[in-house]
Amino acid sequence: MTITISDNSDDMESLSHNPTFGIFTTVPILCNSSALFIPQWDEELNEEAYMISKDYSQTPTPTPLSDLPTYYCGDCQLTWFEGVEGRSGRSHPSHHTAYHINKGLTRSLLVRIEGPEVKDREFVSNVWFGDASGNNLTYTSKISPGVENSQQKAEVEAAVLALKTVRGKVIPGRREIVKAAGVSNSQASLSDIMHFRLVLATDSTFVVDGISRHLSNRTKDEPSGGLMDEHSEAVQELDSLKEVVEEVEKLSKDGVQVAYYLLGSKVIGNLDVVEK
Repeated sequence: MTITISDNSDDMESLSHNPTFGIFTTVPILCNSSALFIPQWDEELNEEAYMISKDYSQTPTPTPLSDLPTYYCGDCQLTWFEGVEGRSGRSHPSHHTAYHINKGLTRSLLVRIEGPEVKDREFVSNVWFGDASGNNLTYTSKISPGVENSQQKAEVEAAVLALKTVRGKVIPGRREIVKAAGVSNSQASLSDIMHFRLVLATDSTFVVDGISRHLSNRTKDEPSGGLMDEHSEAVQELDSLKEVVEEVEKLSKDGVQVAYYLLGSKVIGNLDVVEK
């Protein structure tokens, strides 16, 4: 089944302009090494991670998703990280896990992009929110013989679908759940519970490298809507990469910060950043 998420303004209503929830604080957009989700170095999973010296040119072997401390919430139909021992993310609807002073957002949602696989002359990718989730989607893209970056295009378009689904379906759904739960009307409390980090897991180096590093030095050329480099020269990119940038920006305004988990690789692109 292939599902297209519309960009209807009613469906994609920003929480920042929702009168029920007031004005929400925009969260920073992650890029370069800060955009990489690395379980061994993550403060939500390891409260002493902030003390670790991190060399992003030699990252730890990715932890299999099955070994990560996650919890599928049947009420949300979403997969949340549980956090460190004693700070469970199982509490619905909060799913609060992190308390450390250095930690920004306090809950994290896991979304997995599987594929693409080749089936009947098409690339097929699955967007996974949980084994029993009604949010799960399948994305198909025609294989174009001789067209450069055909597979990479399919990988990025699946990422766009995942981001649009979070913005167009997950956030409004969570908003209704929070309202029904009778959470405090305090603007600070509502803002906190609606903010979360989205961890997008994929085995596509192109997606992770392209989003977290390659576009980090680009700025938008507002009149044309294109992308410019630091020398104000136009950059030729996949349109779908531009869509990713736009979706990440829109999510940040709704209090959602996007991080990327590269599965099955030890070195992330050409990142030679060392953080202390």
